[in-house]
Amino acid sequence: MDAVTDFKVKGIKPLRLDRKVFNFLFVSRLEMVKGPDVLIEACKYLKMNTDNFNLHVIGDGSMRSKLAKNISRWELVGNVFLHGIAGKEEVISYMKGADCLMVTSRHESIPLVMVEAARCGLASIATDVGDCRRVMENIR
Repeated sequence: MDAVTDFKVKGIKPLRLDRKVFNFLFVSRLEMVKGPDVLIEACKYLKMNTDNFNLHVIGDGSMRSKLAKNISRWELVGNVFLHGIAGKEEVISYMKGADCLMVTSRHESIPLVMVEAARCGLASIATDVGDCRRVMENIR
């Protein structure tokens, strides 16, 4: 998955996601530093209170099999989807269709994915690491 700065969003339609549920989106490498394990564990607790959500995970990495096992073990199949690697247009389509981007990094410099999400009109929730706060303050 390329880090993109030439994120051209015009002309790309939103992906048709289930509008009956809240659709979270995670776009990143599936590596410890990016925190996908934390996000999926949070979904375990969210599901204790509601089944009214989906998490769409775009990306791949060394944690994929562990994440898939946790999704199954925590009975999140049907709520959490590991879509794998996607091209720019598909990422934009997901961003235009989702309700919120999740950035759960343990360490981060400048999260370009948040800037890209803002270009699509997608709100972000992020951990307070690196420049995440500064990026969020500047894209409001």
